[in-house]
Amino acid sequence: MPIDVAGAAVGAAFNELFSLVNHLMKTVAAFRGQLKKIQTTLGNIEPIIKDIDKFNNRLDRSPEEMAPIKVLLEEGQGLVSKCLKIHKLNLCKKYRHSRKLAHFNAALLERFQLYISLLNARDKKEVLADVKEIGGSVKEVKEQLISRLANGGALRGGIEALGDLAVPVAPDFIVGSEVEAILRKLEEQLLEGGVSVIVVTAPGGCGKTTLLKKLCHEAAIEGMFD
Repeated sequence: MPIDVAGAAVGAAFNELFSLVNHLMKTVAAFRGQLKKIQTTLGNIEPIIKDIDKFNNRLDRSPEEMAPIKVLLEEGQGLVSKCLKIHKLNLCKKYRHSRKLAHFNAALLERFQLYISLLNARDKKEVLADVKEIGGSVKEVKEQLISRLANGGALRGGIEALGDLAVPVAPDFIVGSEVEAILRKLEEQLLEGGVSVIVVTAPGGCGKTTLLKKLCHEAAIEGMFD
């Protein structure tokens, strides 16, 4: 049976067959036993069919890869539809058609399991290939970073971004007695054992920066942090 790969996805063919089987289960008593088995099989594979359609659309997979399953489902539609044309008293035709329905159910199970296994193997290989490619890209970036660090490029760039780290020029002013007392207190704190950082807080415009510039040029402080 020819298949239009540009047409509906395999999910559409599955839904048509499933709906037909569910309908005939209620209206055709002569084949109810075989239809029940097909209904059970379709119910078991329905979640997988939905996932296949969803992920194929998301990954832009070609409809051709599911063409054999779609063909089988369409053949099943024709086979199930014939249940309406066989009279319940025609025992010969009823027997032959029951066997065809049983063969279709077995083929559906077998072919679906085989085909899904092949698709899973293919997908795993693609994932491994993608991981290997990503790993190669990460390794290349890592080597570039190591090279930059070895050449000092990244370190120099970071220092340059911070600006000039030299000690600022001492302010040209005469310190008053109160400011001088604060300066001496800060100097004592820095000269205490184990203290290398102090925090100076005050409202804006109080002269914190000027005070600390002066502190940087105190003889004892310059000797300690040279």
